Amino acid sequence: MEDTLIPYQAGPLPADRHILVLAPHPDDEIFGCGGALALHADAGAQLHVVLVTGGDAAGEAAARLEESRAAARALGIPAPACWGIPDRHVRNDADLAGRIRDAIVASGASLIYAPSLWENHPDHRGLAEATLQVVRELSHVGWMAYEVSAPLRPNLLIDIGPVLARKHAAMACFPSQLALQAYDRHLNALNVFRTYTLPASVQAAEAYEYYPPGALSGDSPTLLAQELKRLAGLQAPQPATPAENPLQAEVDALRRQRDELLASTSWRITAPLRALGYLRNRFGRRH
Repeated sequence: MEDTLIPYQAGPLPADRHILVLAPHPDDEIFGCGGALALHADAGAQLHVVLVTGGDAAGEAAARLEESRAAARALGIPAPACWGIPDRHVRNDADLAGRIRDAIVASGASLIYAPSLWENHPDHRGLAEATLQVVRELSHVGWMAYEVSAPLRPNLLIDIGPVLARKHAAMACFPSQLALQAYDRHLNALNVFRTYTLPASVQAAEAYEYYPPGALSGDSPTLLAQELKRLAGLQAPQPATPAENPLQAEVDALRRQRDELLASTSWRITAPLRALGYLRNRFGRRH
C-alpha cells in the first residue's frame, strides 16, 4: 500500500509554458521550488516570480531583494518582482486574492507555484489559502504546492539532480538568512530525504502536491483535507458488532436493560420500599 501514500517514481515536470511563482518572502522561491524552476527555465517556459513581502521582519528588505535577484541569476530564472506586503501580514483576504488573479491574467499563467497548506509560518499559510481560493475559481490554472517550513504529503516527486549544483549556488546567495539559520542545510537534507522512495540513482528531489487545472474546482478536497479525514477515521473508536465480539454485545445489551430499568416509572415509585428494606436488613439484625 506504500505507493498509494507516496510516489515510488519521479514524475514528469508539468509542461506548462507560462508559470506564476509566488513566494511569501525572498528566498522561499529558491529553497522551496528552485530545482523545478530551473528545470522549467531549461525547458523554455516563461517564469513570472513574485515575492509577496520584502522579508523585513528578518532583515533589511532592500538587501533581501538583492539576494533574491542574485539567486535568480545563479539559478537561471528571471528576476523577481515584489508586492511589498509587510512581513507577517499576509492574509487570505479579498485584496491578496485579487492580486493573485491579476497576476495570473497578466502573465497568462496556467500553472502557479505557491506554498502548501501544511506550512507553519502565517505568511506561508495565508498565501496558500488565498492561492487555493483562486485556483478553485479559475479552472484553467493548476497548482504546484511546495514545502519550505513543513513537509507536505506529496503526490509528485521531481528529480532535481540535473540542476542540483545550480540550486545549491542559488541558496548560497542569502547570507543575511544563512547567518540566522542554516536553511540551505535543512532544505538540502529535505531534498535528499525525498529520494527515500526513489531509485538510488536520484541524488535529490523536490516534493509537491500537484493539482492539475480543474482538479480543485467546486468542493474537491485538498490532500491535506483528505489526510486529516483519514487520520480522524483511524483515531475514532470503532463500535463492535455482535459478529465481531459476542461477549461485548451481551454486555452492551445488559447495560441497556439496566438503563431502561433505572429510567422506568415503577423503579422510581418503589424507591421508598427499597430504602425501608435496606434499613431493616442492616439494622434489624442487631436486636
